[in-house]
Amino acid sequence: MKWIFIPLFYFVYMHAGAQHFSWASTGMGLATGVHSSAYSRRGELLIAMDYAKPSYYPFDSRIVMYSNTDDSLDLGYFRNEFLFVAYDAKGNFIYNKKGSDFGEHFDLFGIAALSTGNFVLAFRALKVPGDVSIYDKDGTISSKIVMPSWVSGDTLSENINFDGTHTYTGDAMLFAVLSPQGEVIKMHAVIGFDRYLWKSFSGTLDGGLMIGLSEHRLEKTEFGYSSWVQYDCVIKLKSDLHIEWSHDTKEICVTSNGSYIPGMRSVSSDDGHYFSVGTMHGKIHADGSPVHQVLGKCETNSEKDDPGYEAYINCISEDGDLLWVKYSGAPVVFDDVTAAQKHIFISGRLICSDRVFGIVVDTTSEKKTFIACLDDTGNVRWINTYHARQICRLDADESGKLNAFFHTMDVEGDMPLVIGEDTLKGFYCQFIVASFSENGIALWTKTSNVPMSSNGVEETQLYHDGCGNVFVVGSMWFVGSAGFACFDAAFVNGQGYAGAPLVAMIQTTIPPENLALFALHDEEYQNVNFTKEVSNDEEKSMAEEDEIEEQCIPISKPWRITVVPNPTDGKYAAKIELSYAAKNVNVDVYTTMGSHIKNIFRSDILDAQTLVLEDDISELPAGAYLLIVQGEGGAASARFIKTK
Repeated sequence: MKWIFIPLFYFVYMHAGAQHFSWASTGMGLATGVHSSAYSRRGELLIAMDYAKPSYYPFDSRIVMYSNTDDSLDLGYFRNEFLFVAYDAKGNFIYNKKGSDFGEHFDLFGIAALSTGNFVLAFRALKVPGDVSIYDKDGTISSKIVMPSWVSGDTLSENINFDGTHTYTGDAMLFAVLSPQGEVIKMHAVIGFDRYLWKSFSGTLDGGLMIGLSEHRLEKTEFGYSSWVQYDCVIKLKSDLHIEWSHDTKEICVTSNGSYIPGMRSVSSDDGHYFSVGTMHGKIHADGSPVHQVLGKCETNSEKDDPGYEAYINCISEDGDLLWVKYSGAPVVFDDVTAAQKHIFISGRLICSDRVFGIVVDTTSEKKTFIACLDDTGNVRWINTYHARQICRLDADESGKLNAFFHTMDVEGDMPLVIGEDTLKGFYCQFIVASFSENGIALWTKTSNVPMSSNGVEETQLYHDGCGNVFVVGSMWFVGSAGFACFDAAFVNGQGYAGAPLVAMIQTTIPPENLALFALHDEEYQNVNFTKEVSNDEEKSMAEEDEIEEQCIPISKPWRITVVPNPTDGKYAAKIELSYAAKNVNVDVYTTMGSHIKNIFRSDILDAQTLVLEDDISELPAGAYLLIVQGEGGAASARFIKTK
C-alpha cells in the first residue's frame, strides 16, 4: 500500500453535498418506527417507540438499540409497551425508560422540549405512582371524582389517592416534566382533554407549550339534527402547564381524510405568532373569517385524486386572536408548516390542480408536491414543485434556512426527483433530506444510499442545533428480513421485518474541535481568536469552546472517496479528498454487511488535503465492498465491486 498527500484549498464553495451523516442509530427486535420525539436546547434528543411485535414477526423479541458510536443498549424482553431512549448530541445513549415507569395502562400523546432544557411527556394512565393533583382546564383543583368505575366513595382529598401509593387519574391528561437525566421533576393532571388526535406538541419561547389537535364534536345542524363536526384546535399552555388560551377552526362537511391526509399541524414562530395548517373536505369557518365555499368538481383521470380537498393556514397572535387566514383556493393538501425569521414555509400536494394560493405552478414531469414560502402577512414569496410522493416534514432554523424530508417510497413512473443541481434516480431505497435558502434555492441534498427506505406515514421529525446541523428522527424500513446500513461511515446494525426506529445527525458545519485543530495550520484562520483571557483553566476551556462554536463554519466541500478502477479485479487506487483537518483519520475496507476486513491508513490530518492510496484485495472473494474514511468530525464512504 502506498499513499501521498496533495494539498487542497478547501474553502471553495460547492452548491450541493457539503455535509455528512455524523452518527446514526437503530435497533434489533423492533417492529415500529419512532412514535414521538423532541429536541432540547441543550442538544439532547428524546424518542418514544410504540413497540408492538406483530404475530408474523419471525425474529427474537429481545430489543437492542445500536449507535455508530460503538454504544449499545440492551433493553431485554418485555411486553408490548412504549419505550423511551435519550441521546446526547453525539449519538451516545443517556438513559432509557418504559411507559410503565410513569403509570399503569400508559398511552402516550406526545413529547415536547421546554425552553429550560427539560422534556415534557403528555400521556394517559389509569393510575400513576404517588400523589398528583388533578386540575380543571382553568387551573383550579378539580372537584370531579376521577377513578375507575369499580371504585366507589367520595373524594378523600385534593388528590384522588386511595391506597397511599397510587393516584387514580381516569381520563385526565397527565404531563410529566423530565430532567435531562430522565428524572421526573413534577407530574400534573388536567381534566377536560377528550381523546383527541394530537398532531403537534412543542415548547414555546416563553417557556410554555403548544398543542395542535383535531377533535370531533356532536353539534346540532341548521337542519335540526345532530352531526359530528371536526375542529382543528391550537391550545397554548403556560409554563405551569395550565391552559392559557385555545383557538378553534371549525370544518364544515367533514369526511374521512384517509391515511395520507395529515390533518392539522401547528408551529410557533420566533416573533411570538402561531401558525396552523389543515386540510378539509368542503368549507371552513375560522373565527371571524368568511365561510369559504365548497370547491367545484374538476376533471381527473385518477381514482386516487379527490377534487374536493382544500387547505388553509391561520396566523394566531400570542394572545390567541386570529390575525389572518389564507386559503389554498384549489384542491391541495397541506402536510406541514414551519416558521422562522418572518418566513412561513408550507409543504403540500397538488390534487387535480396546477394552482396554489391562486398562483400557477410548474406541474411538468408529473410534479405533484410543493413547498411554498409566505411572509408574516400571508403574501406568497415563492412556490417550488417536485416529483415526490410527499414532503412530510419541514424545519426552519434561525437564519431562515429550510430543511425538508422527502418521502419517495411509492412514487410512480420513472421520473427522477430533481432538487437544485442534484438529480436522484431509483430513489426508492434512499432516505432523502434537502436544505434550502430562504429564497427557495437548494443548498444540499443528503441521501442514505443504503438498502433501506423511508416511510412518510410515520411521524418523521427534523430538528436543528444552533449551527444548523440537522437531526432526523423517524423510521427506516429494512428491505428483506434483515438489514445493515452505512450512513457515510455511521454503521447501523438492525434486524427486522418492516419498520424500525431511526435517529441520525447530518453534520453541516465543521465541528469546533476540528476548527481548533486546523486554526494553527490554515492562513484563513490565523487571525481568528479562538480563546478568551480567563484565569481558571476550566473556564478557559469552556470559553474557548463557546468562541469556536460561535463561528459555525459551513462545510464548504464534503469528504469524498473515488475508487479507480471500479469494478476491479483486485488492485485499485482510492482518491480521498479531506476538506478540513481531523484527528484519528482511518481508511478501512468492509463487507457490505459491516464486517471489518482491514485498515489501509491511520493518521491525524492537520490540514485539508487529498490522499491517494493504492491497495490490493486479490485474496478476497468476488462481490461488493465498502471503503470507509472516518475521522473525528468527518466521514465518507464508497461502494466498489471486485469481479473475480
